[in-house]
Amino acid sequence: MKTSKQLDERQVLIRGKVLWHGLIAATVLLLGNAFLQSIGVVWASGFAQNITILLAIVTVVSVEMIFRDVYFGNTGSNIAITVIFDLMAISSAILTIRHIASGTLFFKNGAFTPEGESLPQFILLLIIAVSMTAKELLKRRENEACDE
Repeated sequence: MKTSKQLDERQVLIRGKVLWHGLIAATVLLLGNAFLQSIGVVWASGFAQNITILLAIVTVVSVEMIFRDVYFGNTGSNIAITVIFDLMAISSAILTIRHIASGTLFFKNGAFTPEGESLPQFILLLIIAVSMTAKELLKRRENEACDE
């Protein structure tokens, strides 16, 4: 018997497909980064490249799971997770805005500067946060329409 915290069979299959898409995205991003490095293009420091690629994969998987309704299951923890991602995006936004206000360069010689390495990470966190917030607002609107 299925409890409220478990996903049904359809959701498990969808989640598997989404994770497959994440594996494909990881492969493409890692091979693309390796190709860029092999031709001498260094777009960020090694650590920032790894974090950005990891966050890009998490973003691809998260957004697809959010909009296919398999991200949270039926646990009710979606509000807490949404708030956490929103706070991460807001703190990253504050850091980015502070850098912009101080006139910091984000790019130099075709690569991110150490201060600019937070920019793609901010954008990826923002995508997840906006997706979660939009999905929550859509769910609330649907629930209100059903109640009427």
